[in-house]
Amino acid sequence: MSYLLGIDAGTTAMKAVLFDQEGRALGRASQEYQLLTPAADRAEMEPGRYWQACCYCTRSLLQEVDVIPREIAALAISSQGETLVVVNEAGEPLYPAIVWLDNRSQAEADEVRARFGVEAVFGVTGQPEITPTWPATKILWLRRHEPQVFERAHKFLLLEDYLLFRFTGRFVTDPCLLSSSLLFDIRRKAWWEEMLDFVGLTPDRLPNVQESGRVVGELTSEAAHETGLWQGTVAATGALD
Repeated sequence: MSYLLGIDAGTTAMKAVLFDQEGRALGRASQEYQLLTPAADRAEMEPGRYWQACCYCTRSLLQEVDVIPREIAALAISSQGETLVVVNEAGEPLYPAIVWLDNRSQAEADEVRARFGVEAVFGVTGQPEITPTWPATKILWLRRHEPQVFERAHKFLLLEDYLLFRFTGRFVTDPCLLSSSLLFDIRRKAWWEEMLDFVGLTPDRLPNVQESGRVVGELTSEAAHETGLWQGTVAATGALD
């Protein structure tokens, strides 16, 4: 028999649950983490902390259940939305993850509203309001306030994207996660080019888009070693929350 691993990257905790093919939960593990709040309206996390918690959960789960790693066929991640992780070409973070509830980019949100208008943004992204939560405003903030980080950045990722990279070595995202980014046209299922131009990005600085539930790739040897999982297990795109 083969099994499926679900990972939930929440705001304050990482959780993992192992399921059989009938959808029965065989075991679960979790680890909490504390957000960093270095200043008013700021909420951050060291990106590596998310991965450490993920590895803790998978190893703890394997100790709990009577399943060998080779029997776990696939994994997928449900993730908090909007948390931004900026990495270099090697996938190494260049800046603390800007967590979704961080409000530092209020001025940039106001700029987006003035440039595009609420109605136009809703028509393209489905978002009824423009707030600092959305990654487009966070990216614009980085461009204005951390220009060296912005220029050095190879990819601008969301949290699920970052964890998928740690598992597979590939930069991949999914439309479900992108729906609240303000960067994605949900009708065309493509990057919103006008918004990318406004925040100063080109598509090559963003991950490849695949539908939810698509195979991203097998685990790297490093990921298998760190998580205790089998290298032949495949990671698939997941979903927002």
